[in-house]
Amino acid sequence: MGIEGLDYRIIHIPLASGLKTKDDARAMQPPGMSICTDARFDELGGIQTRFPSVMLGNGIFGGGTLSNVRRIEPNGGEFVLFTDTQLYAWNAQMSKWVLRGSHLAVAVDEASRFVTPGDQIDGDRAELNGTVVFAWTEGSGTYLAASDKTTGAVLLAPTLLGAGIVRPRLVAADTKIFAFIISGTTLLYAIVDPANPGAASFTTFFTGVGGPYDAVRIEGSDGVCGAHQRTVTTAYTVWTVTSANVIVTLTKARTCDGPIAIASASANVLQVVRAFGALIQGDIVATAGLGDLINNIAIGTAAVSPPRQIAVAYPTASLAWAFWTSGSETSSLNDFTVEFNSITTSGVVGTQATFRHRLGIASRAFGYAGHAYVWLAFASDSGTSIHGNSSGVRAQLQNTYFLYRDDGTIHARCAYSNGGGFAATAGRLPGVALIGGSTDFAWCATTRRRIDLGGSADHTGFGSRSPRDVAFTFDDDRARRCARLGATLYITASIPLQYDGVQLAEVGFLYYPWYFDPLAVGAGSGLLLAGTYTWKATMAWTNAQGELDRSTTATGMSLTVPNLTAVLLSVLYLNVTSRTGVRAPAIDIWRTPVNPLADSPFYLVSSQDPNAGIVANGYVRNVDADGVGVALPDNFADATLISKETNPENGAVLEYLAPPGAQIIFATDTRIFLAGVSGDPDSVWYSRLRRVGEVASFHDGLTIPIPPDIGAGPITALAYLNETLIVFRAGAIYALSGLGFDNTAGGQNFGPANRLSSVVGAVSAESVVLVPRGLIFKSAKGWYLLENNWNTRYIGADVAKFDAETVLAAHVAPAYHQARFVTSGRILVLDYLTDRADHDPLGWGNWSSWSIGDAVHAAVWNGTYYYLSSSSAAPFQEQASYPTGSVNYGLDVELGWIKPADLQGAVKIDQILILGEHRGVHALRIRTAFDYQQDAAGNAIYTDDVYWTPSPAVIGKPLQVSRGTSRGRCEAIKIRITAASTAKDGTPPTTEAIKLTGLALRVGFRKTETAYKRLPAAQKT
Repeated sequence: MGIEGLDYRIIHIPLASGLKTKDDARAMQPPGMSICTDARFDELGGIQTRFPSVMLGNGIFGGGTLSNVRRIEPNGGEFVLFTDTQLYAWNAQMSKWVLRGSHLAVAVDEASRFVTPGDQIDGDRAELNGTVVFAWTEGSGTYLAASDKTTGAVLLAPTLLGAGIVRPRLVAADTKIFAFIISGTTLLYAIVDPANPGAASFTTFFTGVGGPYDAVRIEGSDGVCGAHQRTVTTAYTVWTVTSANVIVTLTKARTCDGPIAIASASANVLQVVRAFGALIQGDIVATAGLGDLINNIAIGTAAVSPPRQIAVAYPTASLAWAFWTSGSETSSLNDFTVEFNSITTSGVVGTQATFRHRLGIASRAFGYAGHAYVWLAFASDSGTSIHGNSSGVRAQLQNTYFLYRDDGTIHARCAYSNGGGFAATAGRLPGVALIGGSTDFAWCATTRRRIDLGGSADHTGFGSRSPRDVAFTFDDDRARRCARLGATLYITASIPLQYDGVQLAEVGFLYYPWYFDPLAVGAGSGLLLAGTYTWKATMAWTNAQGELDRSTTATGMSLTVPNLTAVLLSVLYLNVTSRTGVRAPAIDIWRTPVNPLADSPFYLVSSQDPNAGIVANGYVRNVDADGVGVALPDNFADATLISKETNPENGAVLEYLAPPGAQIIFATDTRIFLAGVSGDPDSVWYSRLRRVGEVASFHDGLTIPIPPDIGAGPITALAYLNETLIVFRAGAIYALSGLGFDNTAGGQNFGPANRLSSVVGAVSAESVVLVPRGLIFKSAKGWYLLENNWNTRYIGADVAKFDAETVLAAHVAPAYHQARFVTSGRILVLDYLTDRADHDPLGWGNWSSWSIGDAVHAAVWNGTYYYLSSSSAAPFQEQASYPTGSVNYGLDVELGWIKPADLQGAVKIDQILILGEHRGVHALRIRTAFDYQQDAAGNAIYTDDVYWTPSPAVIGKPLQVSRGTSRGRCEAIKIRITAASTAKDGTPPTTEAIKLTGLALRVGFRKTETAYKRLPAAQKT
C-alpha cells in the first residue's frame, strides 16, 4: 500500500542505448548512459557483456620474449608484429614468433630552407627552445638565419657575416647555441640566445687555424668541445667552451695535416680522431683540463693522404666508432670507400674494415640506442665509359643521402634523387643533433636539381645547391603503416619496404645501374654481325612470393663492332641495398639487334639461371660489398636474341622507379598510393598499374597535386569510397575521381580534387575506417561520418568525453557490425546497426567503451579481431565464447540522471527493479546517487552501494532483483549496475556474468505538489 498522498507508477527504462557523454550531466535522458563499459549490443533491445580475449603468446623462436611491441598486421594467411626494432611473424605450429628482419621505423620530414639564387654550400643547423638556426656559405661569405620551428616564421633573415667567412658550424648546448666560422686563419665564435638570435656577435676564438675543425656538444654539460688543425700542422688544439663563456684550451704537439673530428663520451672523456698523412690516429683526452689520457692510437689508414673526411661518435659511454674516406670521392667509375673502426675509452682498437663502397661521408656521425650512425652520399655519374664508347645522357641522376648503422645496414634516405652530392669542403661536415626525446634527430643536408643545358657536351648540368632541413625520427609508427597488394606487404618509411614472408627489402632499387661499358675484345666465337648495337642494364629481384621487382636503367651504351666479335659488357655493382647474399638481385643485361632504330626493342642477353655464372651470356649476381664490378661476354646472334625476353620498358612505357619516402599508404587491387611524401607534402604518389607476378613500381610522373589549402594542415589519410580516391588533410577532405594514368602515361590523371569539406578532416590514417554507410574518421572536432552521398555528419557526440585521446587503430569487426577504435586510454566501440537520426540528429548507433587501456594497435586477421597489449607485449585474440577463466572484467553501466518529475520535481522512489539473464557466477553490484550529487570530476557520489548474489543462479534463467533505496523524496536518481566477483570487493568476475534487458522504477508522485523543496539552507535565498 502506498503512502497517503502519493500516486505510484512504474517507469520502464530499456537498456538499448549506449554512451552519451556530450550531454549536460543533469539534462541527459535515459536510456543514455554516462558509463557503458565492456558491453556489446548484438542482441537488440538489451546489452550484453563483450567477449573476452586471450593472449596469443609472446615467446620468440630461439628464446626470449617480445618487448616494446608497436603494431600488428595481417599479411594474407600470415600474422606479423612490429616491435621498436624488429619484424616478427607468428608460427602457429610452434606457438612462437619468428624473427623476419630489423626495422627501425625511421620517418623523415624534410623541406628546403632559406633558398637563395646563389650556390649555398656547407650548410648546418642547430635547434634549441623552438628556434632553429641555419648557416651556410654562399659565394665569398657565410650567412646566418633563424626561424621558429612551430610556425616557420623567420626570426632572423639571412644575414651576411662578412666576406671571406667559410666553414660554418652550429652546435646547440643546453641553454645556448654556439656558432663557429673561419675567416682566413682565424676561428671566430658567437654564443646565440635562441630567444634573440639576431643579437649574436662574433669574436675571435683562435688564430693560426689551418682550416679543418670540429665541434660537438659535451654530453652531460652545458657546453661544447672542439678541436682544430693549426697552420703549423705538427700540432693541433683541443678546447671546450661553456654557455657561460668559460674557455679551456690545450695544444697537442701531434701532427694533424687533414680532417679532425671530436666526440664526447660523457662529461669526462673526449675522443679526437685526426689525419696524419694517410694515417688515422686518435687521442683520448679528459674533458676537464683536456689532459691526455691515451694518445697516438693507431686507428687505421686511408688510400690517399690525407683522407677527405673523418667522423667519430660515441654510441655508448665506452665505445666510439670512427669513419673516414679512403680514396678520392669522385663521381667517376673509380672505386673509393668509407673505412671504419672502433675505439674504446681504454684505447682498445678494433680491426679496420671497409664500411661502404662508392659512398661519401655526408654528415658527422652520431649515436642512438647503442649504435653509431652516419649519413652517406651517393653522387656518381651515369654512363661514364673508360673506353670512350658513346652513351646517352650523362648526369648525376640519382644523388641521394643514405643513413647507415655501424653494422653496415641501411635504415633511411633523404633528398631522394636531388641530393647535393659529396660534401663540398674537405674536413667539414654538418652536425646531426638530438632535437627531442631520445629518438628525434635533425641535420642540414644539401639539395640541387638537374637542369638541361642544350649546348653542353652531355646536355645536363645542375642548379645551385641549397640547404635542406632534414628531421628524422626512429621508432616512429608513421614508418610502420602497411598495405597489401598482390602477395606482398608494403610498409611506409623513408625507404618504403616490401615484406614477402621471408625478409624485409626496399621497394624497387635505391639507385639503378649507372655505369655500363661494352668493349670489343677481338675475333672469337661470337655471332654478332658487323654494325652498331646498344646495351643497357637493369636490376631484378624475385621476392619469396614469386613477385618480380625491377629497376630501370640510367643510360644505354652503344658500340660499333666488326663481324664475329665478342663483346665484354662491364657493369658496376649496386652497393646500396638490403638484399644481399644468396638472395642478392641479378643484374640483367639487354641488347638491341644490329643497327637499331630509335624505337628498336631490347632483348635479354644475360641468363636467368643463378647457377650459370660469369660465362658467355651468363648470370650476374649483384655483390654489394664489391666496388669493382664484372664483365660478362655477349655472343648472341640476332636470331637468338629476338627469341629472348623483351625488356618491359620497350616502347613508350613508364620507367620502373623506386617510390619516395612516405608516411601514409593505401592499396586498391591494382595500385599503391602514397602520401606524406618526404619533401613533397602536397602530393599523392601512385604506383604504375601492377602486373600479375610483379612488385609495385612507381614513376615520378604518377603524382596527384592536392590543393595546399591555408589552415587545412598536412595530408593525413587516404581512403576509397564509391570507387573514388579520398584524400584527408587535417582540416579538409577531397574526392578525386578517375583511374589515373596507365603504364604508358595514357589516359587521365586522378582528379581534379573536389573539396568535400573545408571544415573537418582526419587527424591521422589510424582514425579512418570504411563501414557500410561511408567512412568514419576522427577529426579535431570529434568523430564524423563521410556518408556515401558525400555529406559529412557528426557522430561523435556520445563519446566526446574521450576526444582528447590519441587514436591508434580503427577497424571493423565484420562478425559484429562494429567499428572499433583503439585509443590511448581504451577501445571505443560503435555498434552501427541502428541509426537514431529520426529522433536524435547527433545519434548514430550505440557507443561503448572497453576497459583495455594498454592496447597500442589492433588488426583483423582471418576474420578475428586482435588487439596488441603493451603491458603483456603480445596480441590478444577475441573469443566467440567465454572460456573458463578468460574474463577479467565485468559489464558496467551507469544511466544518466533519471528525473521522473522532470528536472526538479518531487518524487519518492522506493524500488529499483532490474531484469536480465544470469550467465555465470558473480555478484551484482548496485550503486545509486541522488539529486545530482557528483564530485569535481563529474563522477556521481553514491549514497547506496550494495552487492546482491543472484538467485536462482542458473545460467539462462531470468535475473530479476528488486532493490529499495535509502532516500525518501528526491528529484533525480542515478543508477549504476556492475557485474562483480563474489568476493564483493570491487574485483571483476571471471565469467560472462550477466546480460541486461532493462530496469524499472516504482515512483510515487504527489497529487497536488511537484516542486522539490528539501534543499539545504545555504541553497535557499
